[in-house]
Amino acid sequence: MDVSVSAKCSALEKARRTRLRSLGVSDAALKESELHPLEARPGDCIRVLQWNLLADGMSDDGFLVNDVLRDWPAGAGNVPTTDGEAVRFDTLLTQMIRARGDSDALETLKSRFNVPEAEKNAEVIVDWKARELQIQLQVIAAGQPDLLVFQECDHYGPLSEGLAKLGYTSVLPTAKSYEPAHLCGLDPHSIEGAKEYRAAIERKGHAFLPNAGSTAMNCQLNRSSNLEKVLPAVQKLGLEEKLLRDGLIKRRSFRGFASGPLLDEACINPHSIDDDGVAIFWRADRFAVLSLHVRVFPDGNGGALQIRLRERSCEARQFVIIGAHLSSGDDIKSEERRLSEQVDVTGGLCEMVQEVQCAGEPVVLCMDANSHPQIGADSGTSVWHSLHKVMGASVWDSHFDTTGNFLESGPLDPPVTSNKLRGPLSGQAKKIGLHSYYCIDHIFFTPKELSLQGHALPPKQFTSDAEARDSLNPSLSCPSDHYPVVVDLAWPLPGSTVRLKVASGKPASVYVRAAAELFRGAEDKPAASELYIDALGSTVGVAAEVANSLEKNGLGKIARIHTDYQEMQGRGSRPSSLRPKIVILVKKANDNGAA
Repeated sequence: MDVSVSAKCSALEKARRTRLRSLGVSDAALKESELHPLEARPGDCIRVLQWNLLADGMSDDGFLVNDVLRDWPAGAGNVPTTDGEAVRFDTLLTQMIRARGDSDALETLKSRFNVPEAEKNAEVIVDWKARELQIQLQVIAAGQPDLLVFQECDHYGPLSEGLAKLGYTSVLPTAKSYEPAHLCGLDPHSIEGAKEYRAAIERKGHAFLPNAGSTAMNCQLNRSSNLEKVLPAVQKLGLEEKLLRDGLIKRRSFRGFASGPLLDEACINPHSIDDDGVAIFWRADRFAVLSLHVRVFPDGNGGALQIRLRERSCEARQFVIIGAHLSSGDDIKSEERRLSEQVDVTGGLCEMVQEVQCAGEPVVLCMDANSHPQIGADSGTSVWHSLHKVMGASVWDSHFDTTGNFLESGPLDPPVTSNKLRGPLSGQAKKIGLHSYYCIDHIFFTPKELSLQGHALPPKQFTSDAEARDSLNPSLSCPSDHYPVVVDLAWPLPGSTVRLKVASGKPASVYVRAAAELFRGAEDKPAASELYIDALGSTVGVAAEVANSLEKNGLGKIARIHTDYQEMQGRGSRPSSLRPKIVILVKKANDNGAA
């Protein structure tokens, strides 16, 4: 790990521990939750991280979690009850599973185990300040992937500032300071509204697609700390009929409603609260953004975010990354709705992917589909089947066939990206004991240009759902109800194109000889037809000398020169700096000396 990155990692971990200690977390729980770095990305690969972050606004969902508090009254591995007893965690699990479908039994469980200490323990695990730090630590531990695609991101502004310190960006060069979309009162649920929404997001230039009028923002406003400020403001502005129901902010009431005046009246910083949505980040030192495009699905039923990127070290190479989040529901009726409203419908995700593929560029599609491959194994129709058909490949291809059947035989269940269970703290008794144990996060890609090098973060597989319930999310280690998916996609240079990277300390003659050998080829290696020579900082002059020498000696012809500046993070307390960068494309000369 680079010294400057290591220092940032240490600072983030120190801040995380300080925060959690102040909330009463034990040292043992802190140590157990510390992340460990993955192996570095192989060359000529794109490392991608796909992750549903669990929106802060929706994190108070009654998740069953392990105890992490110093002063946990029931003792390690036990849960407290309202009558002062201590019950084993696995005993509680057994009781919840048995009570599924019995409303009276579920209500009894809820009343017995819904105690203040359990509420505090759950609040600590989903504390956003600590989770935001752990998200950044996960990015570092994952080897700083080239691409980050997030769903349920409802603190886009602050998170983008933190990730910028790690070398990431998510904005067009023309973008201005981020302003939450809810300030504009956008509503994509009509034809004209969708056009206005799409144009506004593209014009702002931030790779963030907010879910207008989201449940996440609604839940944030209905938290007691905000609601006590919002209610008087609603009454003063005469907005009771539009916004309130039973003393709470109505769901979806902020669609098409410009929130600025209300939040100002309530003395709530409008930048401190936001809709959740899909966000895409990329490493600024490796990629430059070319375009941002938004697709709104028919009738405003969600949408997708499309970013076109160019590799800085190889100007000719471009690809498209798409991020999406489909509607929830784990039954067949929900799957049919996703297909008919978001995926297979005219103007849906499949059509979007096909349009991008017409340009002949590599495409990567990252998403929380809320749909697992097996859901359509019997019927032959599913989100997995439809998207696999148009994209061509998935990072889960070694585990599932194209219809969704599990391919492996052995002691392990299929891989999962969601492993959560609602406990007695859930506000919905009927959902207590409902175990979400599915592979619903996906990375599809076009196999003509890309291939799966491997899972940098090994997929989560358990011997049974019972074993999985011993490792439920969210947790201090995994700050979401989803596991991140981290993969390396091989992206070889096209045809006989080769890259020659110039390092410091070697004369130009060394690289001229190397280039000549590449152009000649060998028995086990075909001759290169194109050579990208790239250099950074003090080696820029050497790269230019190499290219000129190749042209002067009739070995090649300079076809293109690209210059740029790359920000280099300072070590320790030293500030970052800009260093010149150059990429020179030299095409092999024929026998007449022409390219």
